[in-house]
Amino acid sequence: MLQLSGSLEAASPYNGRVMAPLSPIAALQAAYVAGTTSPADQARRALAETNSNASHNTYISVRPDWTLSEAARVTERGASGARLPLYGVPVALKDCFELEGFATSSGSKFYAAHLPAPREDSWVAARLRAAGAVITGKTHLHQLAYGITGENPDYGDCLQPANAALLTGGSSSGSAAAVQEGSALAAIGTDTGGSIRTPAALCGLAGYRASVGLGDWRGGWHLAETFDTIGWLFRDLRDAPLLAEALFDLPTETRPLQNLNIGVLSGDLLDDCDDTVRHAMAEWEQRLAHHGAAIQPIQPEWWRGAWDIYAPIQAQEAARIHAGCYEHFAPAIAARLAWGASLTDDAVATVREQHAR
Repeated sequence: MLQLSGSLEAASPYNGRVMAPLSPIAALQAAYVAGTTSPADQARRALAETNSNASHNTYISVRPDWTLSEAARVTERGASGARLPLYGVPVALKDCFELEGFATSSGSKFYAAHLPAPREDSWVAARLRAAGAVITGKTHLHQLAYGITGENPDYGDCLQPANAALLTGGSSSGSAAAVQEGSALAAIGTDTGGSIRTPAALCGLAGYRASVGLGDWRGGWHLAETFDTIGWLFRDLRDAPLLAEALFDLPTETRPLQNLNIGVLSGDLLDDCDDTVRHAMAEWEQRLAHHGAAIQPIQPEWWRGAWDIYAPIQAQEAARIHAGCYEHFAPAIAARLAWGASLTDDAVATVREQHAR
């Protein structure tokens, strides 16, 4: 199931109500077919844009020679006739997924220095490479993916390439910055409590947060297994089916809107929303209804207790993953981990029962 988020202007296939001829990935693929560019050319262009935000920290790890060798490998595979849905597409990888030979930091210099470089790819990295993507590097993230702003005491706060006065949001901060600066056409992110949705919204991008349980976390560092999801940050919603198919084997065909029943939040749960958000929601409701979708207002009153369920489960799971290392992390994160470690199994079991209900 696709869960998409993005701004009305940048993430939609509309630009001043005029449909763009092709989505970014479709345009690149057409250029490859026409022979007007090559994966090596695109890799060099992507590398030239790397870390071009004011904080120069879109990526934690970049190896230009490795990326160019990947472009050459993809070109050779394409010439052999292999089916490569992401042929030559520059893709950035969030640095909580292992990539053979690259250190994995999870946003922590302590981990980057003390964990050995992996000898094989994570499931996510292997899927990308098998699909023909050219990985441009491993991106900045909020430390341990345990935060929503993209502020990081070890690697610096991640600023938007388009506006140095703004944070990207997090935790998939560098992934959003990579797409915005043009060093990647798409980037892998993770989302536990908003870590794809927030940077997508703040950076004017599209975000796809997969359903819980979709994909494989082998070779990936969890924050909290119960809620962690894998997904994408990218520019144009029309590229979502291809990206979902390449990573998760989801079908690329689209269903007619006439067959969709769409629930839309309503009532006082929206009291904190900015007027711009309200207007954007109303506009999309009108567009979807115009094309035949059934719009159904919903008021999930049970949601008011969600935070009291989510926070302790998340904290206890994160505390177990990072046990013995708390002092090496930012004070606010260390405090959350210590709180999670203090929770008894019985107390969390009660909360898990509420979560199941």
